[in-house]
Amino acid sequence: MMGLLLWWGPITGIGLSVIFVLLWMWFQFPEREAGDVVEFLQRVDLESLNSLLDPVAEAVLRKSMSSREFRRVQRKRVHLCIEILRRISHNVEIVLQLAETERKNADPDISKSALLLNHIGVPAKVFCVVALIKLRLRLLFRVDAWMAFGAPSISGVREAFGIRGVDKYDQLKTVASNLFLLLKSSDFEKFVESI
Repeated sequence: MMGLLLWWGPITGIGLSVIFVLLWMWFQFPEREAGDVVEFLQRVDLESLNSLLDPVAEAVLRKSMSSREFRRVQRKRVHLCIEILRRISHNVEIVLQLAETERKNADPDISKSALLLNHIGVPAKVFCVVALIKLRLRLLFRVDAWMAFGAPSISGVREAFGIRGVDKYDQLKTVASNLFLLLKSSDFEKFVESI
């Protein structure tokens, strides 16, 4: 009986992995070009994210409210932070798809810019994934509801694995804008507004 579990467990895991990869390949966007980017981007309010992750602003809030009121407000702030990070993650994914397509471009300046965009975009995506996991775990375990502990600080999400998320997204926006200029896209202004 135990031998059967040891045999079928890995086979089931491998089978599910293959199914997942096939589904991912089936539903992924075809090669994304400059004209396919703008309509998929979501607006991101980096100033709002900066204020949410500011430890000084959070300390002022904590001192100006009762602990119960601060926990309630902090929970709302966590939800807003998750929404902004989700949008950033989405935009990074769209721009990384463009970079992957343009890495094969015959123009060496475009392919170098796309490679640089890839090098900046991957850490930005890692930051978003880690920060979203941290924040969602806080919501899942309702750490804010435990009276023995105060509401947890969200300013610690400002950095993950040494990656400062807001700074990395700013770099990504700059490099992506340069790539759009090199591609001579007519959507450049819309791109800058959207990202």
